[in-house]
This record gives sequence, C-alpha cells and structure tokens, in this order.
Amino acid sequence: MNWGRSGWIVPGFENIKIATMFKIKLPTWFVLILPAILILVAVVLIPLLLSLYSSFTPYRLTRPDTLYKWIGTYNYEKAAKSWVFWSAFGRTVLLLTIALNLEMLLGLGLALLVSRVTRGQRALRTVMMFPMMFSPILVGFQFKFIFNDNVGLVNNALQSLGVTTAAIPWLVDQKLAMFSIIFAEVWTSTSVFAILILAGLFAIPKDPLEAAKVDLKDLDPDFYVFSAHKMYGPSGLGVLYMKDKWIDEFTPYQGGGQMIHDVDIDKSTYANGYEKFEAGTPPIAPVIGFSSSLNFMNEVDPNVIYDHEMKLHDYAYEKLSKFNNIKIYGSNKNKGAIISFNIEGVHNSDLGAMLDKKNIAIRTGHHCCQPLMKHFNVTGTSRISFGVYNTKDDVDYLVDSIHEITKILL
Repeated sequence: MNWGRSGWIVPGFENIKIATMFKIKLPTWFVLILPAILILVAVVLIPLLLSLYSSFTPYRLTRPDTLYKWIGTYNYEKAAKSWVFWSAFGRTVLLLTIALNLEMLLGLGLALLVSRVTRGQRALRTVMMFPMMFSPILVGFQFKFIFNDNVGLVNNALQSLGVTTAAIPWLVDQKLAMFSIIFAEVWTSTSVFAILILAGLFAIPKDPLEAAKVDLKDLDPDFYVFSAHKMYGPSGLGVLYMKDKWIDEFTPYQGGGQMIHDVDIDKSTYANGYEKFEAGTPPIAPVIGFSSSLNFMNEVDPNVIYDHEMKLHDYAYEKLSKFNNIKIYGSNKNKGAIISFNIEGVHNSDLGAMLDKKNIAIRTGHHCCQPLMKHFNVTGTSRISFGVYNTKDDVDYLVDSIHEITKILL
C-alpha cells in the first residue's frame, strides 16, 4: 500500500483511494475564539485541575514524586481541625466584606461623577482602567514600598507633616497590615466596579422618549395598564392588558350585559374570554374618541411633540424661577414637561381655584404620591403640565396670572 497525492493506494485497487485528509469546516465564531479558549485552558483550567488534584496528595515542590501519592481527604480534615486555618479564613472573610463594600460604594460614586463629565470623558475612563492593568505581583511590590517602615512614602509623608516622629509598622502590626491590604485591594479593584456600573449607566436610555417605549413582546408582562387621558384621550377610560392564562383564573366583580352566558335563579355562567369582564354598556363614545387620539399620536412624530412640550417647559421654568417666593420641585434634565411648585404663603388649592377663574387649569394636591409630599414636608403642590395644544402665549398668561394672584393673596 503506497501513498498517492490524494490518499493511500492499495495494490490491485489503484482506482480506489482511501482519503486520510479530512477537511473539517469549523464555524467562524468558534475559530475566532479558539485562541482565547486554548489560552484559558492552558493558564486557568489546567492549573486549577492540577491544584485540585494535588490537594488530595502530600505534594511538596521540593519532592516532585509526592504528586503521585494519593492520601484522600487528609489535607481537608487537617485544615478543618486547625485553628490557624479558621483564623485565616475569618480574616479573609472580613477583608473581602470590607473591601467589596468599599469598592462598590467608591465605584458607584466614581461612575456617577464620570457619567456627568461632558468633556474628556473617554480620557477619564482610560485613566480609570490603569489599576486594572497592573499585575497583582506588581501591585504587591508597589504597596510594599509605599507602606515600608523606613523608606515608605506614607511614613515619610506623615513624618514630614509632623503627624508622627516614629515609623509606623504598616506591614508588621496585625491591624495595620489588614488596613494596608484592604487599601491595596480597593485601589486595584474599585475601577472594575466603576467600569461595570458606568456601562450600566450608559445603557439606561437618556432620552425620555426612548425610556417610555414599551414592547410588550419583549417585556412579556402578565398585566399592563394605562389610562386614556394621559394620551390626549377621554377621561374615565383605561386599558387593561392580560395574558390569556389569567383570564380563567379571575372571576368578574361586576355583572350585567353581555358578560354572562346563561343565568338561572341559583347560578350564573359567565361568557368566555375577556367578554366576561365587560359588564353593562361599554363606554362606546370614549373608546371611539381614544381611537382618534391614538391615531393622532401615531401620525405625529413623538419627537416633535416632545420637543414642543419641553420648549414650553424650559420657557415656563425660566420665568417662574425669577419669582423669589416660588419653590420648584425637581430639576432633572430628563424629566417630562411638568413643573411642580409652591408659592410661599399661598396654599396650592387657593392658587388652583383662582387660576380656574381665569380659565387656566392646573393640578393641585398631593398628586397620588403622599409619601413624596411628606418627604418634602408639604401637604401638596401646584403642578403645570404642557401639551401639543399649548403655546408660549399660554405660558405668558399663566405667569402673569400667578403674579397677579400672588399680589392679591399676599
């Protein structure tokens, strides 16, 4: 049997070739990550498995032959009975508890600060990643020098400032050594938490329009509720979305109309599906009106509506801010086109009633959020909201009316 260009050639069977070269086409994505997998297996998985195996042997680095002697769980039993092990375990738990909480808090604060920076943010994010780039061994030598008793930067700085005259044993004293290790760990790993939290902050939609978009298929809720009047529809009308699996689980709380299938003196049978929840005469006219408002909102670009409302909001906010006796609640740049405020010495209900006489409708009271009102230590606020139908003239008339009413009441 001889080798040919395309495989093995068997004497007497020259026309039959046994192929020994198989072409296996691997997926592109697997080929791309294969080098990373091989490196992880070589530097992580194999050493990890070797360490696990060696824990069941009396292995000593100076005696390689001990690696092949199996002693079972002897090492684990010995460690479980050793107070030295439990003492070290306790200190490790303490170190991780303190370090992880500090890293989380500092990382959160750092991420919030960086997220607010408008210029040079990329450079700051790059600088934040520097501690992550140093190897643990290098970090250890670095902080060993910083906390050195004789030539360490910390002791030299403290002595130069006159805080102490003697060298502080940062790495010798038990409590100070714990502090030094925690400090080094926090310095190294805080940036990891900051980067992760910052990535989460960037993932949050900054545009309220984007945040307000709801995809029920993606959200997959069991129930979804909204009211019509928030979308330029008639008041008193709302929508309840319910998954089919819950329809049979609930019984109607109202009766009448076509929500029944059969009625007897002693029992009733409800209609099938969602119809059993529609008792009495449905609000036909409001539903038709709401349909028109939905069509309107679908025809008009939501960005146009939002920009118009926010321009009015900013215009009104600027004018109301000039009043010394008006306190405005909420200044987040990404909030909706509403302004909640109070006038010192004027009850919000009185202001609302007097503005109503001028054909200006605002909302007064606690706005269904009494805990928030208690937080601000007020009984309620006056709230202005803007829509597509409002204009700057409306804002001017509102501000002039507030100024006039304030003069009357104060």
